[in-house]
Amino acid sequence: MIAGVIVVASVILVGVAFVLFYWSVSPIAALLDSGETWSDEAVAKTEQRGQLVIDAVVRYRSDHGALPRTLEELVPAYLPQVPRPKVGDREWLFGPLPDDPSEFYLAIRPRFEDNPFYFGPELMNYRSLEGEWDVHVDPTGGWY
Repeated sequence: MIAGVIVVASVILVGVAFVLFYWSVSPIAALLDSGETWSDEAVAKTEQRGQLVIDAVVRYRSDHGALPRTLEELVPAYLPQVPRPKVGDREWLFGPLPDDPSEFYLAIRPRFEDNPFYFGPELMNYRSLEGEWDVHVDPTGGWY
């Protein structure tokens, strides 16, 4: 009897986990701005928002002679708030370049990078030395 209850509870938990995972990557989740979206529109919007951050970092570096330690140091003098990316995990990765600490990177990692069922890699990366975005998204809209 107890073993049967444990089996049923396990099946229910696995089902709930699947539904939650599916919800997080479904088109409905994308409409609610909670899922992984790498559409051309979302990438372009992220580049626009990223450019605001990049310009603020450059102004900060010009004023202080060094990079900010975090993007939050840009608020409120250089940005009213740090705009969030529209793709990936919707968080900026920021820091100095290892080969030139006066230069920086700004990147977004995929939302599900740590998920064992994720097969990415979508990536957006800006390096101030190159001065341009490097975007990797499967052109067919699938994962690669």
